[in-house]
Amino acid sequence: MGVIMHKKWFWVGLIIIYLLFLSKDTILGYFRDVKIDEFLESTKIKYYEEEYEELSTLLDIPLYDYDYLYSKVLLRDIYAFFDEITVSGGYSDGIKVGNLVVDDKGVIGTVSKTYKKTSRVLLLTSEDIKLSVKINDNYGILESSNHALFVTNLKLNDDIKVGDKVYTSGLTKTPSNVLIGTVKSILKDNLGLELKLLITPASNYQKIPYVGILREVES
Repeated sequence: MGVIMHKKWFWVGLIIIYLLFLSKDTILGYFRDVKIDEFLESTKIKYYEEEYEELSTLLDIPLYDYDYLYSKVLLRDIYAFFDEITVSGGYSDGIKVGNLVVDDKGVIGTVSKTYKKTSRVLLLTSEDIKLSVKINDNYGILESSNHALFVTNLKLNDDIKVGDKVYTSGLTKTPSNVLIGTVKSILKDNLGLELKLLITPASNYQKIPYVGILREVES
């Protein structure tokens, strides 16, 4: 009797093992799906947390006498990474060529071309940029070379020190007193007739997820 029971349980066990073998893909697939679902859920939560943090920085943009269009960066070509970006918002939203584009730290560029719902932004690190700026009571032109920012057209006797703030001048259509960066070093031009300032930008051009486009307030 004992031998028969042992044989019986042997075959039962064998059948159970066989059934588990047949259903192993289903069982493993279940646990795999659970892990994938958990991973996707945690990834999604992390994404939304990062999006919230990045969006919340827009609330830190100083208020100027301009209307804002908060905008998302839609495209950034790796071959023109420091030259331009494409953002949401175009001429149907009141965006015009020359509008100043900022983040929570300061100026990142100007609108160079508008479409109906998108705009192209020329970054300050582009060699095509030319922007009127001021340091204290001195006025110059912001330019870029090898993705570094410089201010030129300054007289030798201008009172400027390392650490001085650089702002938009307001002499053109762009608003005044919007921060661009600080003076990192003071040089002379090749002829030794003018000052040339190397500028540390206030904004981080490596990462630009959202921007504010300054539109003129309609009176």
